[in-house]
Order: sequence, then C-alpha cells, then structure tokens
Amino acid sequence: MANPTAPAGPRFLVVVPTHRLAVAQATIDELQLSFTYPTEFHILDGSKGKCHAINAALVDRLRLGTHDIYCTVDDDLIMSPNWQHFIACAFDRMPKLGVCGIDYRGSKVGEDLMSAAITAPIRRVADIEFRDCTGVQNVAGGCLAMPAAVAKKVGPFPLANDGRIYHLEEDSWRCHRAITLGYRIGYVSNPNGVVQLLDHANTPQYIEKKAADIAAWQSNPVWS
Repeated sequence: MANPTAPAGPRFLVVVPTHRLAVAQATIDELQLSFTYPTEFHILDGSKGKCHAINAALVDRLRLGTHDIYCTVDDDLIMSPNWQHFIACAFDRMPKLGVCGIDYRGSKVGEDLMSAAITAPIRRVADIEFRDCTGVQNVAGGCLAMPAAVAKKVGPFPLANDGRIYHLEEDSWRCHRAITLGYRIGYVSNPNGVVQLLDHANTPQYIEKKAADIAAWQSNPVWS
C-alpha cells in the first residue's frame, strides 16, 4: 500500500506521561525523532498517575494552543515510521473518527492488546486501511490520538479521591466518552513498520501499588 496523500499541515500536541524517566529516556528520544509533522512535545511527570498528567495537558496545553491533533503516547512505545502521517490521514478521511490508534499487527504484545477490542475486518477508506473497534470498544496499546476539538469535548478524566495512581479504565473511559458523543474509534494501518512495545522496568513499590489499584477498581468498577 502506497503512502496516502497527506492533509495540509495538521499540528500535533504529543504528550508522554512517565514515572520512570531514567529507564524510558532513550525510548522517548526515539519517539521525538519520529515526528514528521509540526509537533509540540511534552514529557509529563507521571509519578502521581498517568491521568493526572494527561488531565494537566488537556487544561494547560491543548485548551490554550492551536493544535489540530492531540496524542498521548506511553513511555514504552517505539512508533512505526511515519505514524503521524497515517493518523492525520485517518482523521482527514473520516470526519466522525474520534479516537485513532496505530494497528499493531506484527507485534505479538500489540496484537494481544488489540484482540479484545477489534472484531471488525480491515476495510479500505479511500486510500487507507482501517479497523473499527467493535468489541470492548477501546483503543488500547499505548498510543491514543484524537482531533483537538474532540479531545476538548471528551474532557479530563474524572479523578476520584480514592488514592489510586494507576487507572485501568482511563483509555476505555476516553473512548466511551467519544462514542457517546457520536464518534467512531479504531486503528489505522501503517505499512511502513511495526510498533514496538518495550518492557521497561518498574520499581517493586510501583508494581505493588499498580496491582492494588487495579484490584481496587475491579472490585468496584465505577464509571464516572
């Protein structure tokens, strides 16, 4: 599949929350080198939780800027070449697309993350390939892009005063918000390469806290 014709000049806001900058710095540096569109890039302090950092980006950066596409990327992801181009084309070709990820075919971990969300086959949309999320309806896997206007409508994740720093439901909540607003969600294919998900080390304290936070939410899965 040839690279589709690019829409004119979308501006990206890309944010990476991290609580482990020392081990993730090389991955983040590689992400920054992958940008092919005008991009405002921020590494965010995720020590109090990914959601706190993403909410701050929505309030402090997106609402005050002139960006076209808002994208959160995990600190353990190496994106496939020219990934911004395919996300920009997906939003350009599908005006009702609210949340877009990059298809993880070829990555075992990525395909496992996608398997529960995708039951729809690959389909052609003009000059791109796209897969709708029709399963659990969640774009998973560490890269979640939204048109800036949609991100503003979706708004910040509602943080409860429950002491959690790890929110299992964060991506699902944003996707469900987009769906309730009338948008579709899914993955665009990128023939230029495979997204890599790395296994960065976490501290024992973080691993213990993450497990406790997941268990706390699963025992009382409240969707705000």
